[in-house]
Amino acid sequence: MFAESETKVNMNSNEIKDNFRQITGFEPRAFQEEAWQQITLQNPHRNVIIAAGTGSGKTEAALLPALATGKRLILLYPTKALLQDQWERVVNLWCKVKSHTIEEAQKHIAVDTGDEDDLSYYHADIVLTNLDKFLYRMFGYGKRRFGYLFPYRIVGMGDDRKPLLIFDEAHAYEETTFSHFWFVLKKLTYERQVQTVLLSATLPPDFVNVLRDPQSKHFPRPVSEGDFF
Repeated sequence: MFAESETKVNMNSNEIKDNFRQITGFEPRAFQEEAWQQITLQNPHRNVIIAAGTGSGKTEAALLPALATGKRLILLYPTKALLQDQWERVVNLWCKVKSHTIEEAQKHIAVDTGDEDDLSYYHADIVLTNLDKFLYRMFGYGKRRFGYLFPYRIVGMGDDRKPLLIFDEAHAYEETTFSHFWFVLKKLTYERQVQTVLLSATLPPDFVNVLRDPQSKHFPRPVSEGDFF
């Protein structure tokens, strides 16, 4: 459906609205249009916080521009229950963007919740997982013959598709889990420059300010680069 937009990254407002309507049947909200523009920028790539109310379309705001521009998505959820709840929604969006059937989607979308025999090795177009399992893969654990493939593909090496990390319900990480979340941001978003999107309806303003890091304290970069998120 998006043959043209897969090669055209920077779209104007009317093109974004047309693409959004084709998929959802609705006019995009202002934050959804802005998210499309930010996620698809290439120089520099943008890390994005999408803060909007429950049921307002945060998932569509993140997934549609990423899928339309050929990115490979790794969706991280705080719980398996939320992952399973979002599975059908993600599949339906992928099918609409790619004009494929649900049966075809099963070849391109993987769920990784603890089975060491996961055969996608994060090569799928979309991987749904949780933070604990993601760290397990990031360190290359699993079967010895294939463990290295997960961290290799997480950062997009050897693959034309640029990876995009999406943390859903980003406010849900606390205590030890938060330290793991922060570790991923440091190692992948900052050090490896893997584009990252955070979704939440209730991120505290102080935490948003830390993530934006306007003075380059937490993610030391030239101030001229602008906010980190």
